[in-house]
Parts: sequence; structure tokens; C-alpha cells
Amino acid sequence: MMQSFLDKDFGLALGTLGMGLNGVRDYADFPVFSAIEFPLEMFTTDHAELFRRIPHDKYHEVHCSGIMDRDLSRTIAFAPRNLQNDFADQAVQILDQICAGNCFTATLECDMDQIFNDSEARDSLIYLLHRMTPALLKNKMTLLLPFRLPTYSPERPGMMNKFLRDSMIPGLKLRLDIHPFDIEPGTTPDELIGPLFREVRSIMFHYDADCGSRISAKIIRSWAEIFDVYDFSGPFFLAPYSQRHRMVYPQAESFAKIVSDLRNG
Repeated sequence: MMQSFLDKDFGLALGTLGMGLNGVRDYADFPVFSAIEFPLEMFTTDHAELFRRIPHDKYHEVHCSGIMDRDLSRTIAFAPRNLQNDFADQAVQILDQICAGNCFTATLECDMDQIFNDSEARDSLIYLLHRMTPALLKNKMTLLLPFRLPTYSPERPGMMNKFLRDSMIPGLKLRLDIHPFDIEPGTTPDELIGPLFREVRSIMFHYDADCGSRISAKIIRSWAEIFDVYDFSGPFFLAPYSQRHRMVYPQAESFAKIVSDLRNG
């Protein structure tokens, strides 16, 4: 039998949504949310006043979005070694800053599909991650790699599992990027995720709100039930795409109502 939804953490992926710092405060007032993903700028620039105005103590889960520029993170494994060293050195400094802001989970926005198609890039990414590992261990941090569902190839879950094993980094885990409206009806979770269930530390729901897609209680409940077997309590983040964030606030309101209804139901 599934545990209560009261034990699970839900929130908004403000960093992944590209929310500017001026907009962060507007989305921090939903009392039902106990998780939040901040943009990197919250930790790397002086925003003490903004921090004081955000009730961040209520959050059980505080995550940071991509620790480095997204485009650079997606290509660095293909760059020359000297540029990789510079990238890793800067990433270590940023991890220290994130930790100083009382955040201990962050994401490296790699394009794992491209990396799995190039053995040298795969080895380079492991090299980069090993350069960051002392900072992860010192700060007791978890670094997440994004993993898209559905995958573009049925071999991807096995390849991702082997990558994690080969890296031998205890603090390296997955952010599961679920695109619920791209999943073929009748596809089972085992087909989608394979051996990766216990490697997931964050679940994020992505969809195009401008095209009329809407998150539903059925979607949230089904994935919460799937992962309940593995004692996963979240966080479950919402990341609806919308140009100029036009539809983000209505989607956040809808998500808050869904979470409240699930907890009270």
C-alpha cells in the first residue's frame, strides 16, 4: 500500500524554467510546496535580501539547477583537455558556493545521448566528474545528471547504469526528466527505466504548456506510486515550458491544487 502523499515533496523547478531572480520571489509563496529548485544565481551572487524574503526554511528539498552554463555543459566532454580542466576547476568553486547557501543537491546539464554515442566523450565526462568528486565528498553533496524519459533508445537505461557503476562516485545520481505526453500508451515503467530506479534522486515533469498540455493528478499519482516501492519520497518538480513564462504561474497554481487534493484525499 502506498505511503501518504504527506510524506512526499513537491515543488517548482524555477532554475530549469529559466526563471530570473526577480521572478523567483513570486513563486515561493505556495504553502503546499516543500521542495524548490533555485537558479544558480541564487548561490553565486549576493542576494541575501532576497533569501531573507523567501521562506526557504519550509523546504525539505532545496536543489540548484545547472551548475555551469547549459550549452557549455553539453559540449565540454568533447572539448580539449585544458578546457575541461578549467571547467572542472570552476565547477568545484561553484559547488562550494552552493553548499555555503545550504543547498546540497545540484545538476550538471550534460547531453547524455550525445555522450553515449562517443566513447571518448564518455571517458572525458568521467574524468571531469572525478575532478569534482573531492568537492562533492567534502560538502556531502549530490550531483545529478539528467536522464530523459522516454529515452531515444531502449539501450539507454542500461548504458546509464553502467556509466554510474564505472564512475564509482557515490554522490552521482539521476534527475529523471519525464515527458509524460511523449510516452507511448501501454509502455511499462520497467521498459522505460530498466535498472535505474534506485539511482533517481529527483523527478521532473516537462511539457509544453503553450501547446495546451496540462499536468494531471493521474500523472502525478501514477509516478508517485511507481517509485513508492523504492521508498522515493521526492522531490517531484514541475517544469512546464512557456514562452516568456506566460503560462507558468497558472500551471503552478494548478499543480499546487493537485498536490493539496492528493494530500487531503
